[in-house]
Amino acid sequence: MYLLYIDDAGTNTLKKDKEPSTDGGNTLYFVLGGVLLKPTSLESLENKFHDIKAKYFKDVFMEIKYSLKKQSFKPEHKENISLYRNEIYNCLAESDCILFACGQNKYVTYTNNVAKDKHSIYKLNFQHLLYLINSFLFVNKIHEPIIVFIDTKDKHQDEVIFKAYKEALSDNTVFRNFDTTVFSPTINVVVSRYTIGAQLADIVAGAMWRSLESKDRTFSKILQKRFYATETGDIIGYGYSNCNEWKK
Repeated sequence: MYLLYIDDAGTNTLKKDKEPSTDGGNTLYFVLGGVLLKPTSLESLENKFHDIKAKYFKDVFMEIKYSLKKQSFKPEHKENISLYRNEIYNCLAESDCILFACGQNKYVTYTNNVAKDKHSIYKLNFQHLLYLINSFLFVNKIHEPIIVFIDTKDKHQDEVIFKAYKEALSDNTVFRNFDTTVFSPTINVVVSRYTIGAQLADIVAGAMWRSLESKDRTFSKILQKRFYATETGDIIGYGYSNCNEWKK
């Protein structure tokens, strides 16, 4: 059995202009990031990131995130946020897991009439993400179930996510050559504060989003070796997909 933790970065609102937004506005890109791992690897991950939390945070229940307020850190680490960031990304890069992500340029999908609402924005990303992971399973002849988790948002957003996942999973045009029954039939919504896998999916999605939205590839480069890739390290079409159109 595998566990798949998913989170998003960027806004899932239609984008009618091509201007990036890194200051809290409607973003140009919407990204889903995924962390795939065996349950046996989870305890090691929990322990490693608990140690990082105990080192830097006042509260060990504080979530692992890229952006945190200085008051979240112990007094001796308030000025060491860059060191903290490097540590969490390098720790994940050395962990026993496989990373996946897909990024959607929402201006392109809006102008091409591909995405029409929040639901279709999520569904398009789910379609590409599930396709990447299913391809990985197929190539490596893995026939084990995958339990899928995502961080809770709010009631309305959780329903959008739940329906978009179900519809993407039932798309026979995409999965006609693969066995989609390996994925859990519904997505399990979790509270990321208590779920380390969801926190790690968040920093994966965030790193890939920053590489697209602001061209800051600092942390996506650190994570690149953990993405599913070709023998030469190419992740496009393997661990990462630009999802600006529906797969057919």
